[in-house]
Parts: sequence; structure tokens; C-alpha cells
Amino acid sequence: MSHSAEQLLEFDRLKEIVGRSTTCAPGRRAIEALAPRQDVASLETEFALVREAVAYLRAGSELGFGSLADPDAWIARIAVPASVLVPAELLDVASLAETAGGVRQTFKGEAAKYPRLAERAAALADFRSLLTAIRRAVMPNGEISDDASPQLKRIRAHKIQAREKIQRSLESILRARGEPTGEDYVTLRNDRFVIPVRASDRRGVPGVVHAASATGQTVFVEPLEAIDLNNRLVQLSEDETAEIARILEGLTDRVRGERAPLDAAASSIAHLDSIFARARFAREFDCVVPEFTTGNLLRLEAAGSVLRGQFTESSNSEMEWCDRRLLARIHRLTLGALRKQIQPVTAAQFMRWLIRWQHVTPETRLLDERGTLEALQQLQGFEAPANAWEQQILARRIANYDPNVLDRLCLTGAVGWGRLSPHPATLGEHNGAIRRVVPTSVAPLTFFIREDADWMSSRHGADGAAEADTGESASLSHAAREVLTHLRQRGASFFTDIVRATGKIKAELETALWELVTAGMITADGFDNIRALIDPKRRAGHGKGHNARPRHSAGRWSLLHTSEALDRTRVMESICWTLLKRYGVVFREMVARETMAPRWRELLIALRRLEDQGEIRGGRFVSGFLGEQFALPVAVESLRASARQPATGEAVTISAADPLNLVGILIPGDRVASSSGKTITLVDGIAADSSEPLDNFSVAAVG
Repeated sequence: MSHSAEQLLEFDRLKEIVGRSTTCAPGRRAIEALAPRQDVASLETEFALVREAVAYLRAGSELGFGSLADPDAWIARIAVPASVLVPAELLDVASLAETAGGVRQTFKGEAAKYPRLAERAAALADFRSLLTAIRRAVMPNGEISDDASPQLKRIRAHKIQAREKIQRSLESILRARGEPTGEDYVTLRNDRFVIPVRASDRRGVPGVVHAASATGQTVFVEPLEAIDLNNRLVQLSEDETAEIARILEGLTDRVRGERAPLDAAASSIAHLDSIFARARFAREFDCVVPEFTTGNLLRLEAAGSVLRGQFTESSNSEMEWCDRRLLARIHRLTLGALRKQIQPVTAAQFMRWLIRWQHVTPETRLLDERGTLEALQQLQGFEAPANAWEQQILARRIANYDPNVLDRLCLTGAVGWGRLSPHPATLGEHNGAIRRVVPTSVAPLTFFIREDADWMSSRHGADGAAEADTGESASLSHAAREVLTHLRQRGASFFTDIVRATGKIKAELETALWELVTAGMITADGFDNIRALIDPKRRAGHGKGHNARPRHSAGRWSLLHTSEALDRTRVMESICWTLLKRYGVVFREMVARETMAPRWRELLIALRRLEDQGEIRGGRFVSGFLGEQFALPVAVESLRASARQPATGEAVTISAADPLNLVGILIPGDRVASSSGKTITLVDGIAADSSEPLDNFSVAAVG
């Protein structure tokens, strides 16, 4: 594989991620040394080992080498003739020997379950004899044990005796001089035992002076009686050093004699650690083992000439290969055949079906909290007047609509709301004049499902903050700018916190909040915050029953948009899915009222890509409209079944603010503004002539 191909696949980054799952330094080096290979036999062996390691881990077992000391240094030293390992290095040798023995013991008797791992474990040499010799000679703290050899044990015993004899001799001299005795008065200078004597009394103690105190008032004298004894102790210390050197030399020779199996064990353990690191990675990301083929197919695939997969029903789950150009031609012919199978319906038939698709007819209405969430998921991204959402839109789709359910969905973080389209006043100066944002109950708002809101980034991207700092702020009142600054600096805040921080009266602050909502700059935890602003009785604190609640709802106010930027392709696909879920079938005319939709050309590219991936259908679904049309597969079948049903003269009344207000767009008639407060009656998908004000339209009337 070329270096550019490795960079494209981020092979080094992948090795870094896998390397985090290793447990010892040799294992990490083994992962770092991995390189792409084309030897199928060795690759199959590696993948077989990884497969067994995954099975071993999934069985609840674990294999790690965290206690293994890095063997590279001492392995390199024993390769040098006449070199001698120090005790710490011998302990590292023992660590490798113990680890090898542990691996052998782990897979002993497991050949049936893990044959390849058991084979690797059985190939490790038996180092028990070497391990016993090292552990007997070197203690865990790195000191040489008395049991390392009989000679060392005898020498150390003689040293103890000589030291005690010197102690007694020097203490007798001190007692004869009337001086105190004890360990504090018998000390070592130049590796020889001495006693402290005042400089004025130096001549009273015959012997050799080895040192003096810092003040010069005390000298440390080795009495004549202790010279021979000290000489004997020095000789024993030299004998001890020589014996330790001989022991270390002997142990090093034993290690050097088993250098090859030790080196092999280190390599095998490093390989096993890398195998289990890859197994942990495979288990975490649910990886699959690739299949290999012989011949030149792999080379052709790498060149981009062929593709592999399962292309026919007779494949029986076996791998198949197909020429890339031929497969592309088959794909085009398949899409063409699927499009020809579709019989387009009239606009009226489509409208009649769409009313049921959006759950507006009584028999298709949704229920309870689950139904409310489903309705919001279908309507998310569509902007309608704030005062129309509950009474005129949601209540037509949800049986026995309960506003508390919407509040619960908002307060639990499942659903959010706000204005997404830019307010005209925030787009800059108009003929040299600055327009102001005027709070209004018909401000366009929408809902969004928080876990499925990638489409929001299409309009409010990384430059949103910069725009807010310039043109948007100029169109706001002084109070609104203060509230906006507070939320930017302090984050989400309760109403009372904003009152205290800004020093504004509540009525002025309510107007500022409503102004920021109208401008599309802020949102709140619950939808009841909007009700409190829209309802004049709630704002005045008057009324009984439902209206007697506090005029300021529970929940915090916060900024609506962040500066997070998403991949444009991901955003376009998210918008396509949102529109497809809302209308089932999407074409240019269907997005005429969608404020979130970008240019049709961008949507068309994303829709074609989804069709190529087989996720949606393309074709002519609704007659009478030019351009390409796309639909969800389930919508195609449902629309086809609905078209076979005869017209029944069913009449459905909707609000002009409803997403189904497609009069003058999809079906004949004059367009009705969404903020007009009028109703539209559809009879078998065709708009009736009459329209009336929506003064008395209520939740109870449509529930």
C-alpha cells in the first residue's frame, strides 16, 4: 500500500487508537510496527487469532501484561560479551519468566476453545528453573539474598561476628576512660570503626586518627587494639563484594544461555498483547473479520475496477464481484424501472392522502405524549404563528390535546422551540433606516426535536454570533439588548434572575423577552413561557382556573442558537429527511412555505444521493408538476393504496397557519396568508370557496 493510501485511511491514527488498549510497552511497540500487508495467509492467521481473542474476552476473561517490565534493555545487554546484569535487571528477567509461565498456565487445557492462542502459549519455553535461581538469589528490593550461595552466607555470618567483636573492644576502651558507651559513640570512618576523643585527650588513646569534627574539638581515633579487627572486617567486606559479583556473573551466564527462548518469549508476549488490543478494539466497535479471495480481484478492487458484495438472490451470503461500470449501469436501469412502476396521482388525490399522512382526520389522530412527540417530529422546522400552534395546529392532530404534555416534553429536553428564520429587521438597514423588532403574537415559531436537529445549522451557522453583535442588536430596544447581553454572559437564567441582574421592572422585561423571541434570538425551557407572554390575562395576573397561575412560567430563558458548524452534506440530508417525514413526497413546489429550506438545487443533490443509496424513491408521484420528485418508500405504497379509494366528499377544515395550507401552491385557489386568521375547508383534497375568521377556534372545538 502506498504512503498516500495510508494517509487517506488514517492508518497511523488507527494504530494510535488501538495502541491505547495495549497493556505493556512491547505490545505498544508491536502495534506501532504494524504495516499494511498483502500476504493473505499471514493475514488470515492474524484475524483468526483476533477472533479467538474476542471470544476469550466475551467469555468474561481478560489477559493483560501490566506487570511485565520492558525487556528491551536487558536483552540488549546480554548480547554484549562479558556484560553482567545488575539485580534490578535480573528482576526484570524474572518478570518475563513469570509472565511466560502465566500465559502457559492460562491456556493450558483450552486448546479446544482457543486452538491458535493455546498453540502460541504452549510454544513459550519453561523458565521455572531460571526463575527459581533468580528469586533465590535476588530479593524483591534488589538486594542479594544470604541464600544466594553457601559462601556468601558464611562470609556475612563472619562479618556479623567481627562487627560485634569490634563493638565490644571499643566499648571496653570507652568504659576504661569513663566515657559513655553505645552505638552513638562507636561510629564508622573510612569503612573502619572508630571512637570519638577530645582533641586535648588525643595522646591518651594510642591509635590512628581518621577524621575530626567540624569544630576541631573532637577527633575520631581507631585504637591500636581495633586495627587488626577492622582489617579483618574490611577483608570480609571485600570477600562479600567478590562473591556477589561471582553470583551475578553466574546468573547472567544462565540468562545469556537462554537468550534465544527469552527473546522469543518477549516477542510472543508483545504479539499476544497486540492481538488482545485489536480484540478489545473489535469488541468495542463491533468489527467483523474480512474475507479474502485469491487471484487478482483484490488488485482490481484496489484499482477501482471491480466491487464486491452480494448482488444476486442466489449468492447464499457468499461474496460476489462485479465490474464497477456494469454495476453502475444496472443501478441506473433499476432506478429507471422503479420510476416507471409508479402511477402518478392527481394533486387532489395527493392532498387527500396528505391530510391523513399528517393525522388531521379524526380516525388518524395521535394520542398522549407519544403521539404529541410524533406530531412534533413530523412538523419540526415548519414555522407558524406563535398563537396558532396549540389551538390551530397541534389540537387538530392530537386527540384530547393536553398543553401539559407539550410542557413536559419541553422541560425534559426532548423538544425545543424558537424562531429560525431571520427577522427582517435584523438583516440590516432598509433605505438608510433601521427597522425595529416589534413583539407580536403572530411571530413565526417552530419546534425541533433536540436529538434530531442537524437541519437547524443550515440557517444559523458559525457566523451567527457575529451577526448578532452587529445588525441584530441595532434593531433591538435598549431593554432587549440588556437581556441579550445578560444571557450571553451568564447563560440560561430564570425570569427572576434576569429581573435582578438588569434592574428592569417585570412588565418592561416581559416585553424585552417577547421582542427577543420575535427576533429569533432566545428560547425557553418550556412552552408555557410563550403562553405567559401571549396571554394578556396571564401577564396581568388575572383570571381564574388555568389563567390564575403565576404569570411567569417555570423554566429558564436562554440563547437559541450556538456557533457550532456542521458538515454541509450532513445538514442537507437532515433537511431532506425532515421534509420527507412531513410531506411523504417532496418536489420544488412542496417547499414553497418552508423557511428552513435552502435553494432547491442543493436539496436536489442531496435527494439524488439518498436515492442512489436506495433509501428513498425517485419518480413521478404527483401529476401536473415539473421537475424531479422524491418520496419515502412507505409513502409510495400508502399513496398508491389511497389513490385506489373512491372520493367520499369528506370535508376537513384547517387553519391558514397549518402546514397543509397549500392552496395556490399544490391545489387551485388563491393563496391564504398564514397570519390571516382564516380557515380553509378541503373537500376531497380541493379547497372550498368559503373562508371565515378564526375568532372562536379553540382547543375544545377541535379536540
